[in-house]
Order: sequence, then C-alpha cells, then structure tokens
Amino acid sequence: MEGSNTTWVLLFFLNCVILLEGFQWSYQQQANHVINVVAGSNVSLPCDYVLTPQEEQQADIFHLLTWSREQPYNSDEWAGLAINSTLIGSKVIYDHPQHIFISDRTLNVMNVAEEDHTRYQCSFRSSFFTSPSIIELNVQYKPTDTLLSSLVEPAQEGKLLVLTCTARANPSAEYKFYRNNNLISSSSTGVLTFVSVKKEDQGTYRCVPSNKLGDGPEATLTVTVEDKEEFPVWAYAAIGGSVLFVLLIASSIIVFCRSKKQNKKDKREMGSQNNISRQGTKRGSHIGSTLYGDQTNGGMEIGYPNGALSLNDVRMSREFGYMNGAISLTDVRMSREMPDVMKGAMSANDIRLAEDQRSTVGVAYPTRSVIQLIAAEGEVDSRI
Repeated sequence: MEGSNTTWVLLFFLNCVILLEGFQWSYQQQANHVINVVAGSNVSLPCDYVLTPQEEQQADIFHLLTWSREQPYNSDEWAGLAINSTLIGSKVIYDHPQHIFISDRTLNVMNVAEEDHTRYQCSFRSSFFTSPSIIELNVQYKPTDTLLSSLVEPAQEGKLLVLTCTARANPSAEYKFYRNNNLISSSSTGVLTFVSVKKEDQGTYRCVPSNKLGDGPEATLTVTVEDKEEFPVWAYAAIGGSVLFVLLIASSIIVFCRSKKQNKKDKREMGSQNNISRQGTKRGSHIGSTLYGDQTNGGMEIGYPNGALSLNDVRMSREFGYMNGAISLTDVRMSREMPDVMKGAMSANDIRLAEDQRSTVGVAYPTRSVIQLIAAEGEVDSRI
C-alpha cells in the first residue's frame, strides 16, 4: 500500500515536469486505434513506443507504464487497470487479475465479454513526458435477447399493423421474418409493416436475427386479425346515451313551460271567476232591507235597479226606522244598471207610503228579491 502511494506521488511529479521530446509511439501503436475481438476470446493490447539511446538509458533507471480504461464508454472518465514500474515491477490494480493483467508492456484481456467494449489508454513516463495512446476494444458478438412485439393486439382488418423485432448484436443484425415457417421478409431495421392488414395475414410470425457471427435466438408472435367494424359498439352506446340525455332535458323543459303556462291560465281563470262571482253576487243580490227585510243590508252591489232608487230615496230612507242602513251608497250606484222594466217600479212615493204602512208592510208584502221585482214589471206601485 505504501509503495503504491509512492508510485502515484512520483507519477504526479512526472506529469508536472517536461524534459525531453524525443519519445514517440511506434507505427504499430499509432495504427491500432481500434482492435476487433469476438466475445469469449482473448486479446492483447500493445503499448509500443520508440526511444532514443538517451531515453533508453533514462528508462532503464526509471520508468512508469500505466493502463487505464474508460468507464462507461465515451464518458471520458478513466479507471486504473495495471502498472509496470522499475520501482514496484508489474502490478494489477483491477479487481480481477485473472481477467485482466499486464505482461511487460502489454495489457491482456482474457475471455472478453460485452462489458469490455470500451476505450483503453496506455501512457509511458520517465524523465520525459509523453501523451497517452488510446485504443478502442471493439467486442463483437452474435445477436442475443431477441424480442418480437406489436403495439396492436389483436389487429383490426384494414388497419395498420407493425411488427418490431429487436436484438442486441455487434455488428448490427439482419432480421428475417417467417409466417407459418415461410420466409416473407428480411429487414435491417427489424420492422415488418402491413399498411392494411387482411384476414389472411393472421398466423404465427417468427423473427430470426443474424450477423456475421451467426444466428441469434428466435422470437415468435401470434397475430390475430378481427373483422372490420364499420362502427364500434361503444360509439352506438355513447350516441344513444347522448340522445336520451337530450330528450330528458327537452322533456323537462317542455313540462316546466306547460306547467308555468297552466299556472298563469289558472290564475287568469280564477280572476275571471272572481269577477263573475262578484258580478253574479251583485246581480243576484236583493235590494237588501231597502223595502223588504235585511237580506242585502248594504252588503253587495246591485246590478239591476237602473235609476230605480235615487240619492233622495236614500236620504228619505232615514225617516224610516227599519230602513236605516238598508240601502248603501253602493246600492245606489249599481241601481243605474237596473233594466228599463224596473224603471219607476219604486219611487220616493213607495218609500213614503211605506212609512204609513210600517206595521203592515211585512204582512202585506213579503220580502221580495230583485228578480221578483223584475217579474212584477212595474206593478209595485199599484200593489202598494
């Protein structure tokens, strides 16, 4: 642990000091920017450089060679893997020395896996400064994790249907589509499109991805095509519900308007009946105790005795004890409406005569209504 700390301190010091510029990477090192390797195999990454005689002498005294790896890929973040130094010899920093180790200047990666696909950096330092050399390790593998899917299931006849096949592969995979074990299409994108799917397009589809390293695992999908539906059932239900709702609202409005109109009509009829009732009461009223008792003691307006009783008659009625209050001013007003047949039927003389016959008028002439007076047709005077 103490030696490792000393190495990193020395490395920091060397990074800050630039002495000579004679160092250069070998032609092979400069050409190996990318190394292709198949997953599962072994690979060696070189760290090759050319030194001048003076640099070789200095390197024999002291040098530090380091390997680091970019994690994750294209992040520009580097993690140390291995060190070769005149002070501590070769040492692996990586946690799995059986998988990655350093031999002289070379970094060895055993049983390469997909996660080893990234960039590796070699740097060499002595009494002079050098720029690192970067190599990309391109790990190739045949397709894996195949998946065949559709966004629509079941498919609708006449509608768009898209089948998508995906797989991880390096290099990229080609996709072959089979229906009922018959090859129907090959695609580099992994997409099979039916612009207007038909009933005969249904069946079991199979996708097989492949690249130069071989075929990947296949994936299957059963496609069902339903009959074309002119109008969906839910739409009928929605329309029917909307129409019923509108009808209910319209019916409620109609009932409300009719009820309101009927109430107004009933109020008008009640007012008219009240007027008729009042008029009928007036017409059917007696001339009260005017002459024959107290049936209409100033109670109602009379609709018949037109001119039969005058205001003088009312004044004169005060002379008769039994007539006091018998005829009201209303009776006098309404007397103008009495038919002509009653005109003159009762005069002031009738009332005066009644004074002398106060004791007998009730016997000789029983209480009569206006109708009876009308029927008398002007014979009241002669009877009195």
